[in-house]
Amino acid sequence: MTSAARAMLLGAVCLTAAAAACAPKTSSGKSADAKCANADPVAAAICADPTLQNLEGEIASALHRARDLYPNDPDAAQALEDARAEAVRRRQAAGGEGAISLSDALQSERDFLRALAAPRDGFQGRWISPLGDILISAEPDGFGLHAVAAEPTRGAWVCEVQTPAALIKDTLVAAAGPRGLGDPPLDGWIIEAARRGATLAVHEIAPRPDEGMSVAVRPYCGMSGGFDGPYFPANSR
Repeated sequence: MTSAARAMLLGAVCLTAAAAACAPKTSSGKSADAKCANADPVAAAICADPTLQNLEGEIASALHRARDLYPNDPDAAQALEDARAEAVRRRQAAGGEGAISLSDALQSERDFLRALAAPRDGFQGRWISPLGDILISAEPDGFGLHAVAAEPTRGAWVCEVQTPAALIKDTLVAAAGPRGLGDPPLDGWIIEAARRGATLAVHEIAPRPDEGMSVAVRPYCGMSGGFDGPYFPANSR
């Protein structure tokens, strides 16, 4: 993976959420300590640390702004809530052996939400999900697609592909074409992207699906990795 792609990945690979926030300690130290002690371990850790409390407040503000970006768009609203719920679950894995810290997890949630942009037409531009970062550019003979994704808690898998794509009806399709099969080669896999409201719905199609696990691993990913899912319009870096 190039250093530029790795930087792109690290900036957007985790996501969203505002789990139940603990109020900062008040002048009544004993009551505040009791409130933190009665919370679940993640909430208690946030409750006891002013820096984490500040991050939690920034996440809540960014989440409120993100929800306002996609009014009357049920697909985008549902995708945002799903991302938020997944981020809350990922907090539970933070701080474990080989995992990122809770502070890093919260920063990733905040940065993901802050990067979301207003709806736009077409396919060009940057698109992000809790796991991935996709850049689609216009080229003389179609489009170019550069996608990076990773498991955000422990880095269990990483995906990266750069490939030409063509617009077929209303779907952007990356497959075999006059400029080759991508870098790395797609080896028969097809990556499709279609607009769904404000979001970009990405779907990967395996070659010879009847062969099961013999073709289950994408050639551009580690085991269990992939790009499937909704992506939001995002600000360019």
